[in-house]
Amino acid sequence: MNTQQKLIAASKIVFGGLADIQSEEQNFQKEWKHADSRALDLMKSMPPDKLAEAIKNMEQALNQKRNILKSGNQSPKAMKKILLGAVDDRLLLYQIHSKLKTLVKHISAKKISKLDLWIAHKLFFNRYSVRRCPRLGIAKLIWRIIKNKGAVANLLQEHGIYCVYTREFISGLVRLLKPYGRILEVAAGDGALSSELGMAGVKVHATDNKNWDKNIRYPDRVEDLDASAALKVDGPQAVLCSWPPSGNAFEKDIFETPSVELYIAIVSRHEYAAGYFAAYKEQSTFSMEEDADLSGVLFPPEPQHRVLIFRRIS
Repeated sequence: MNTQQKLIAASKIVFGGLADIQSEEQNFQKEWKHADSRALDLMKSMPPDKLAEAIKNMEQALNQKRNILKSGNQSPKAMKKILLGAVDDRLLLYQIHSKLKTLVKHISAKKISKLDLWIAHKLFFNRYSVRRCPRLGIAKLIWRIIKNKGAVANLLQEHGIYCVYTREFISGLVRLLKPYGRILEVAAGDGALSSELGMAGVKVHATDNKNWDKNIRYPDRVEDLDASAALKVDGPQAVLCSWPPSGNAFEKDIFETPSVELYIAIVSRHEYAAGYFAAYKEQSTFSMEEDADLSGVLFPPEPQHRVLIFRRIS
């Protein structure tokens, strides 16, 4: 691999998704091993609250480097140094998140009983294993019966399901979206959110670049399209994203798309778990508020869902 090829590969790691990082492991073996060692040292030496704060700071540092690289306002030598530094940051964050996921699996790895699986399937899926949209009261009542909630929640996440949309949530979202004509969902995964909204009378164009490392079944209604490209093609008035990847490279593009008047992001109260919080705080063209009512009707409660509403400031 020559210098130019390595720089291109480095850009994939810094600005791409998980699949891009994994595809470049062989080209960055030294950096990969170093990040693995650093991640282990940090996780051994820091309590959970300090580690969460460290992750947040690392993500902010990475996003600052991304912004500099996008601006191109440095000499080629300086840009190369910043790019390779950003590779180290991204790989370290990747290794930490990977190990945290493994740790969560280990903690909740008690065997899920057949009863728990049966209850969870009846609650969250129909007879064809398609996600259902339960009423919140029923979901809460049935959820109490499940003994190993952590293992069930982890199993859902393994299939790309970070939250279940209740009927109350969909009704609230419909009221917010009805004034808008062109609505786009990015990083839509299995398209469950846009599907439920469609059945409620709100047409949503669902897109995803389909490179998640999850056991996700992408239906035909979810177009294979990168979020940034979808924004350019659609020129949407409203945009949705449910659990955008942590430190992603596309949410900033949402704020910079002139046609967008409303952006709704479903994230977690743990800023390192989902979303691009640096972009949320840096942008100045949208107001930001949490819709507590919508946050409270997502399920299950363990991930501590948070629905953020961004409205363009006129």
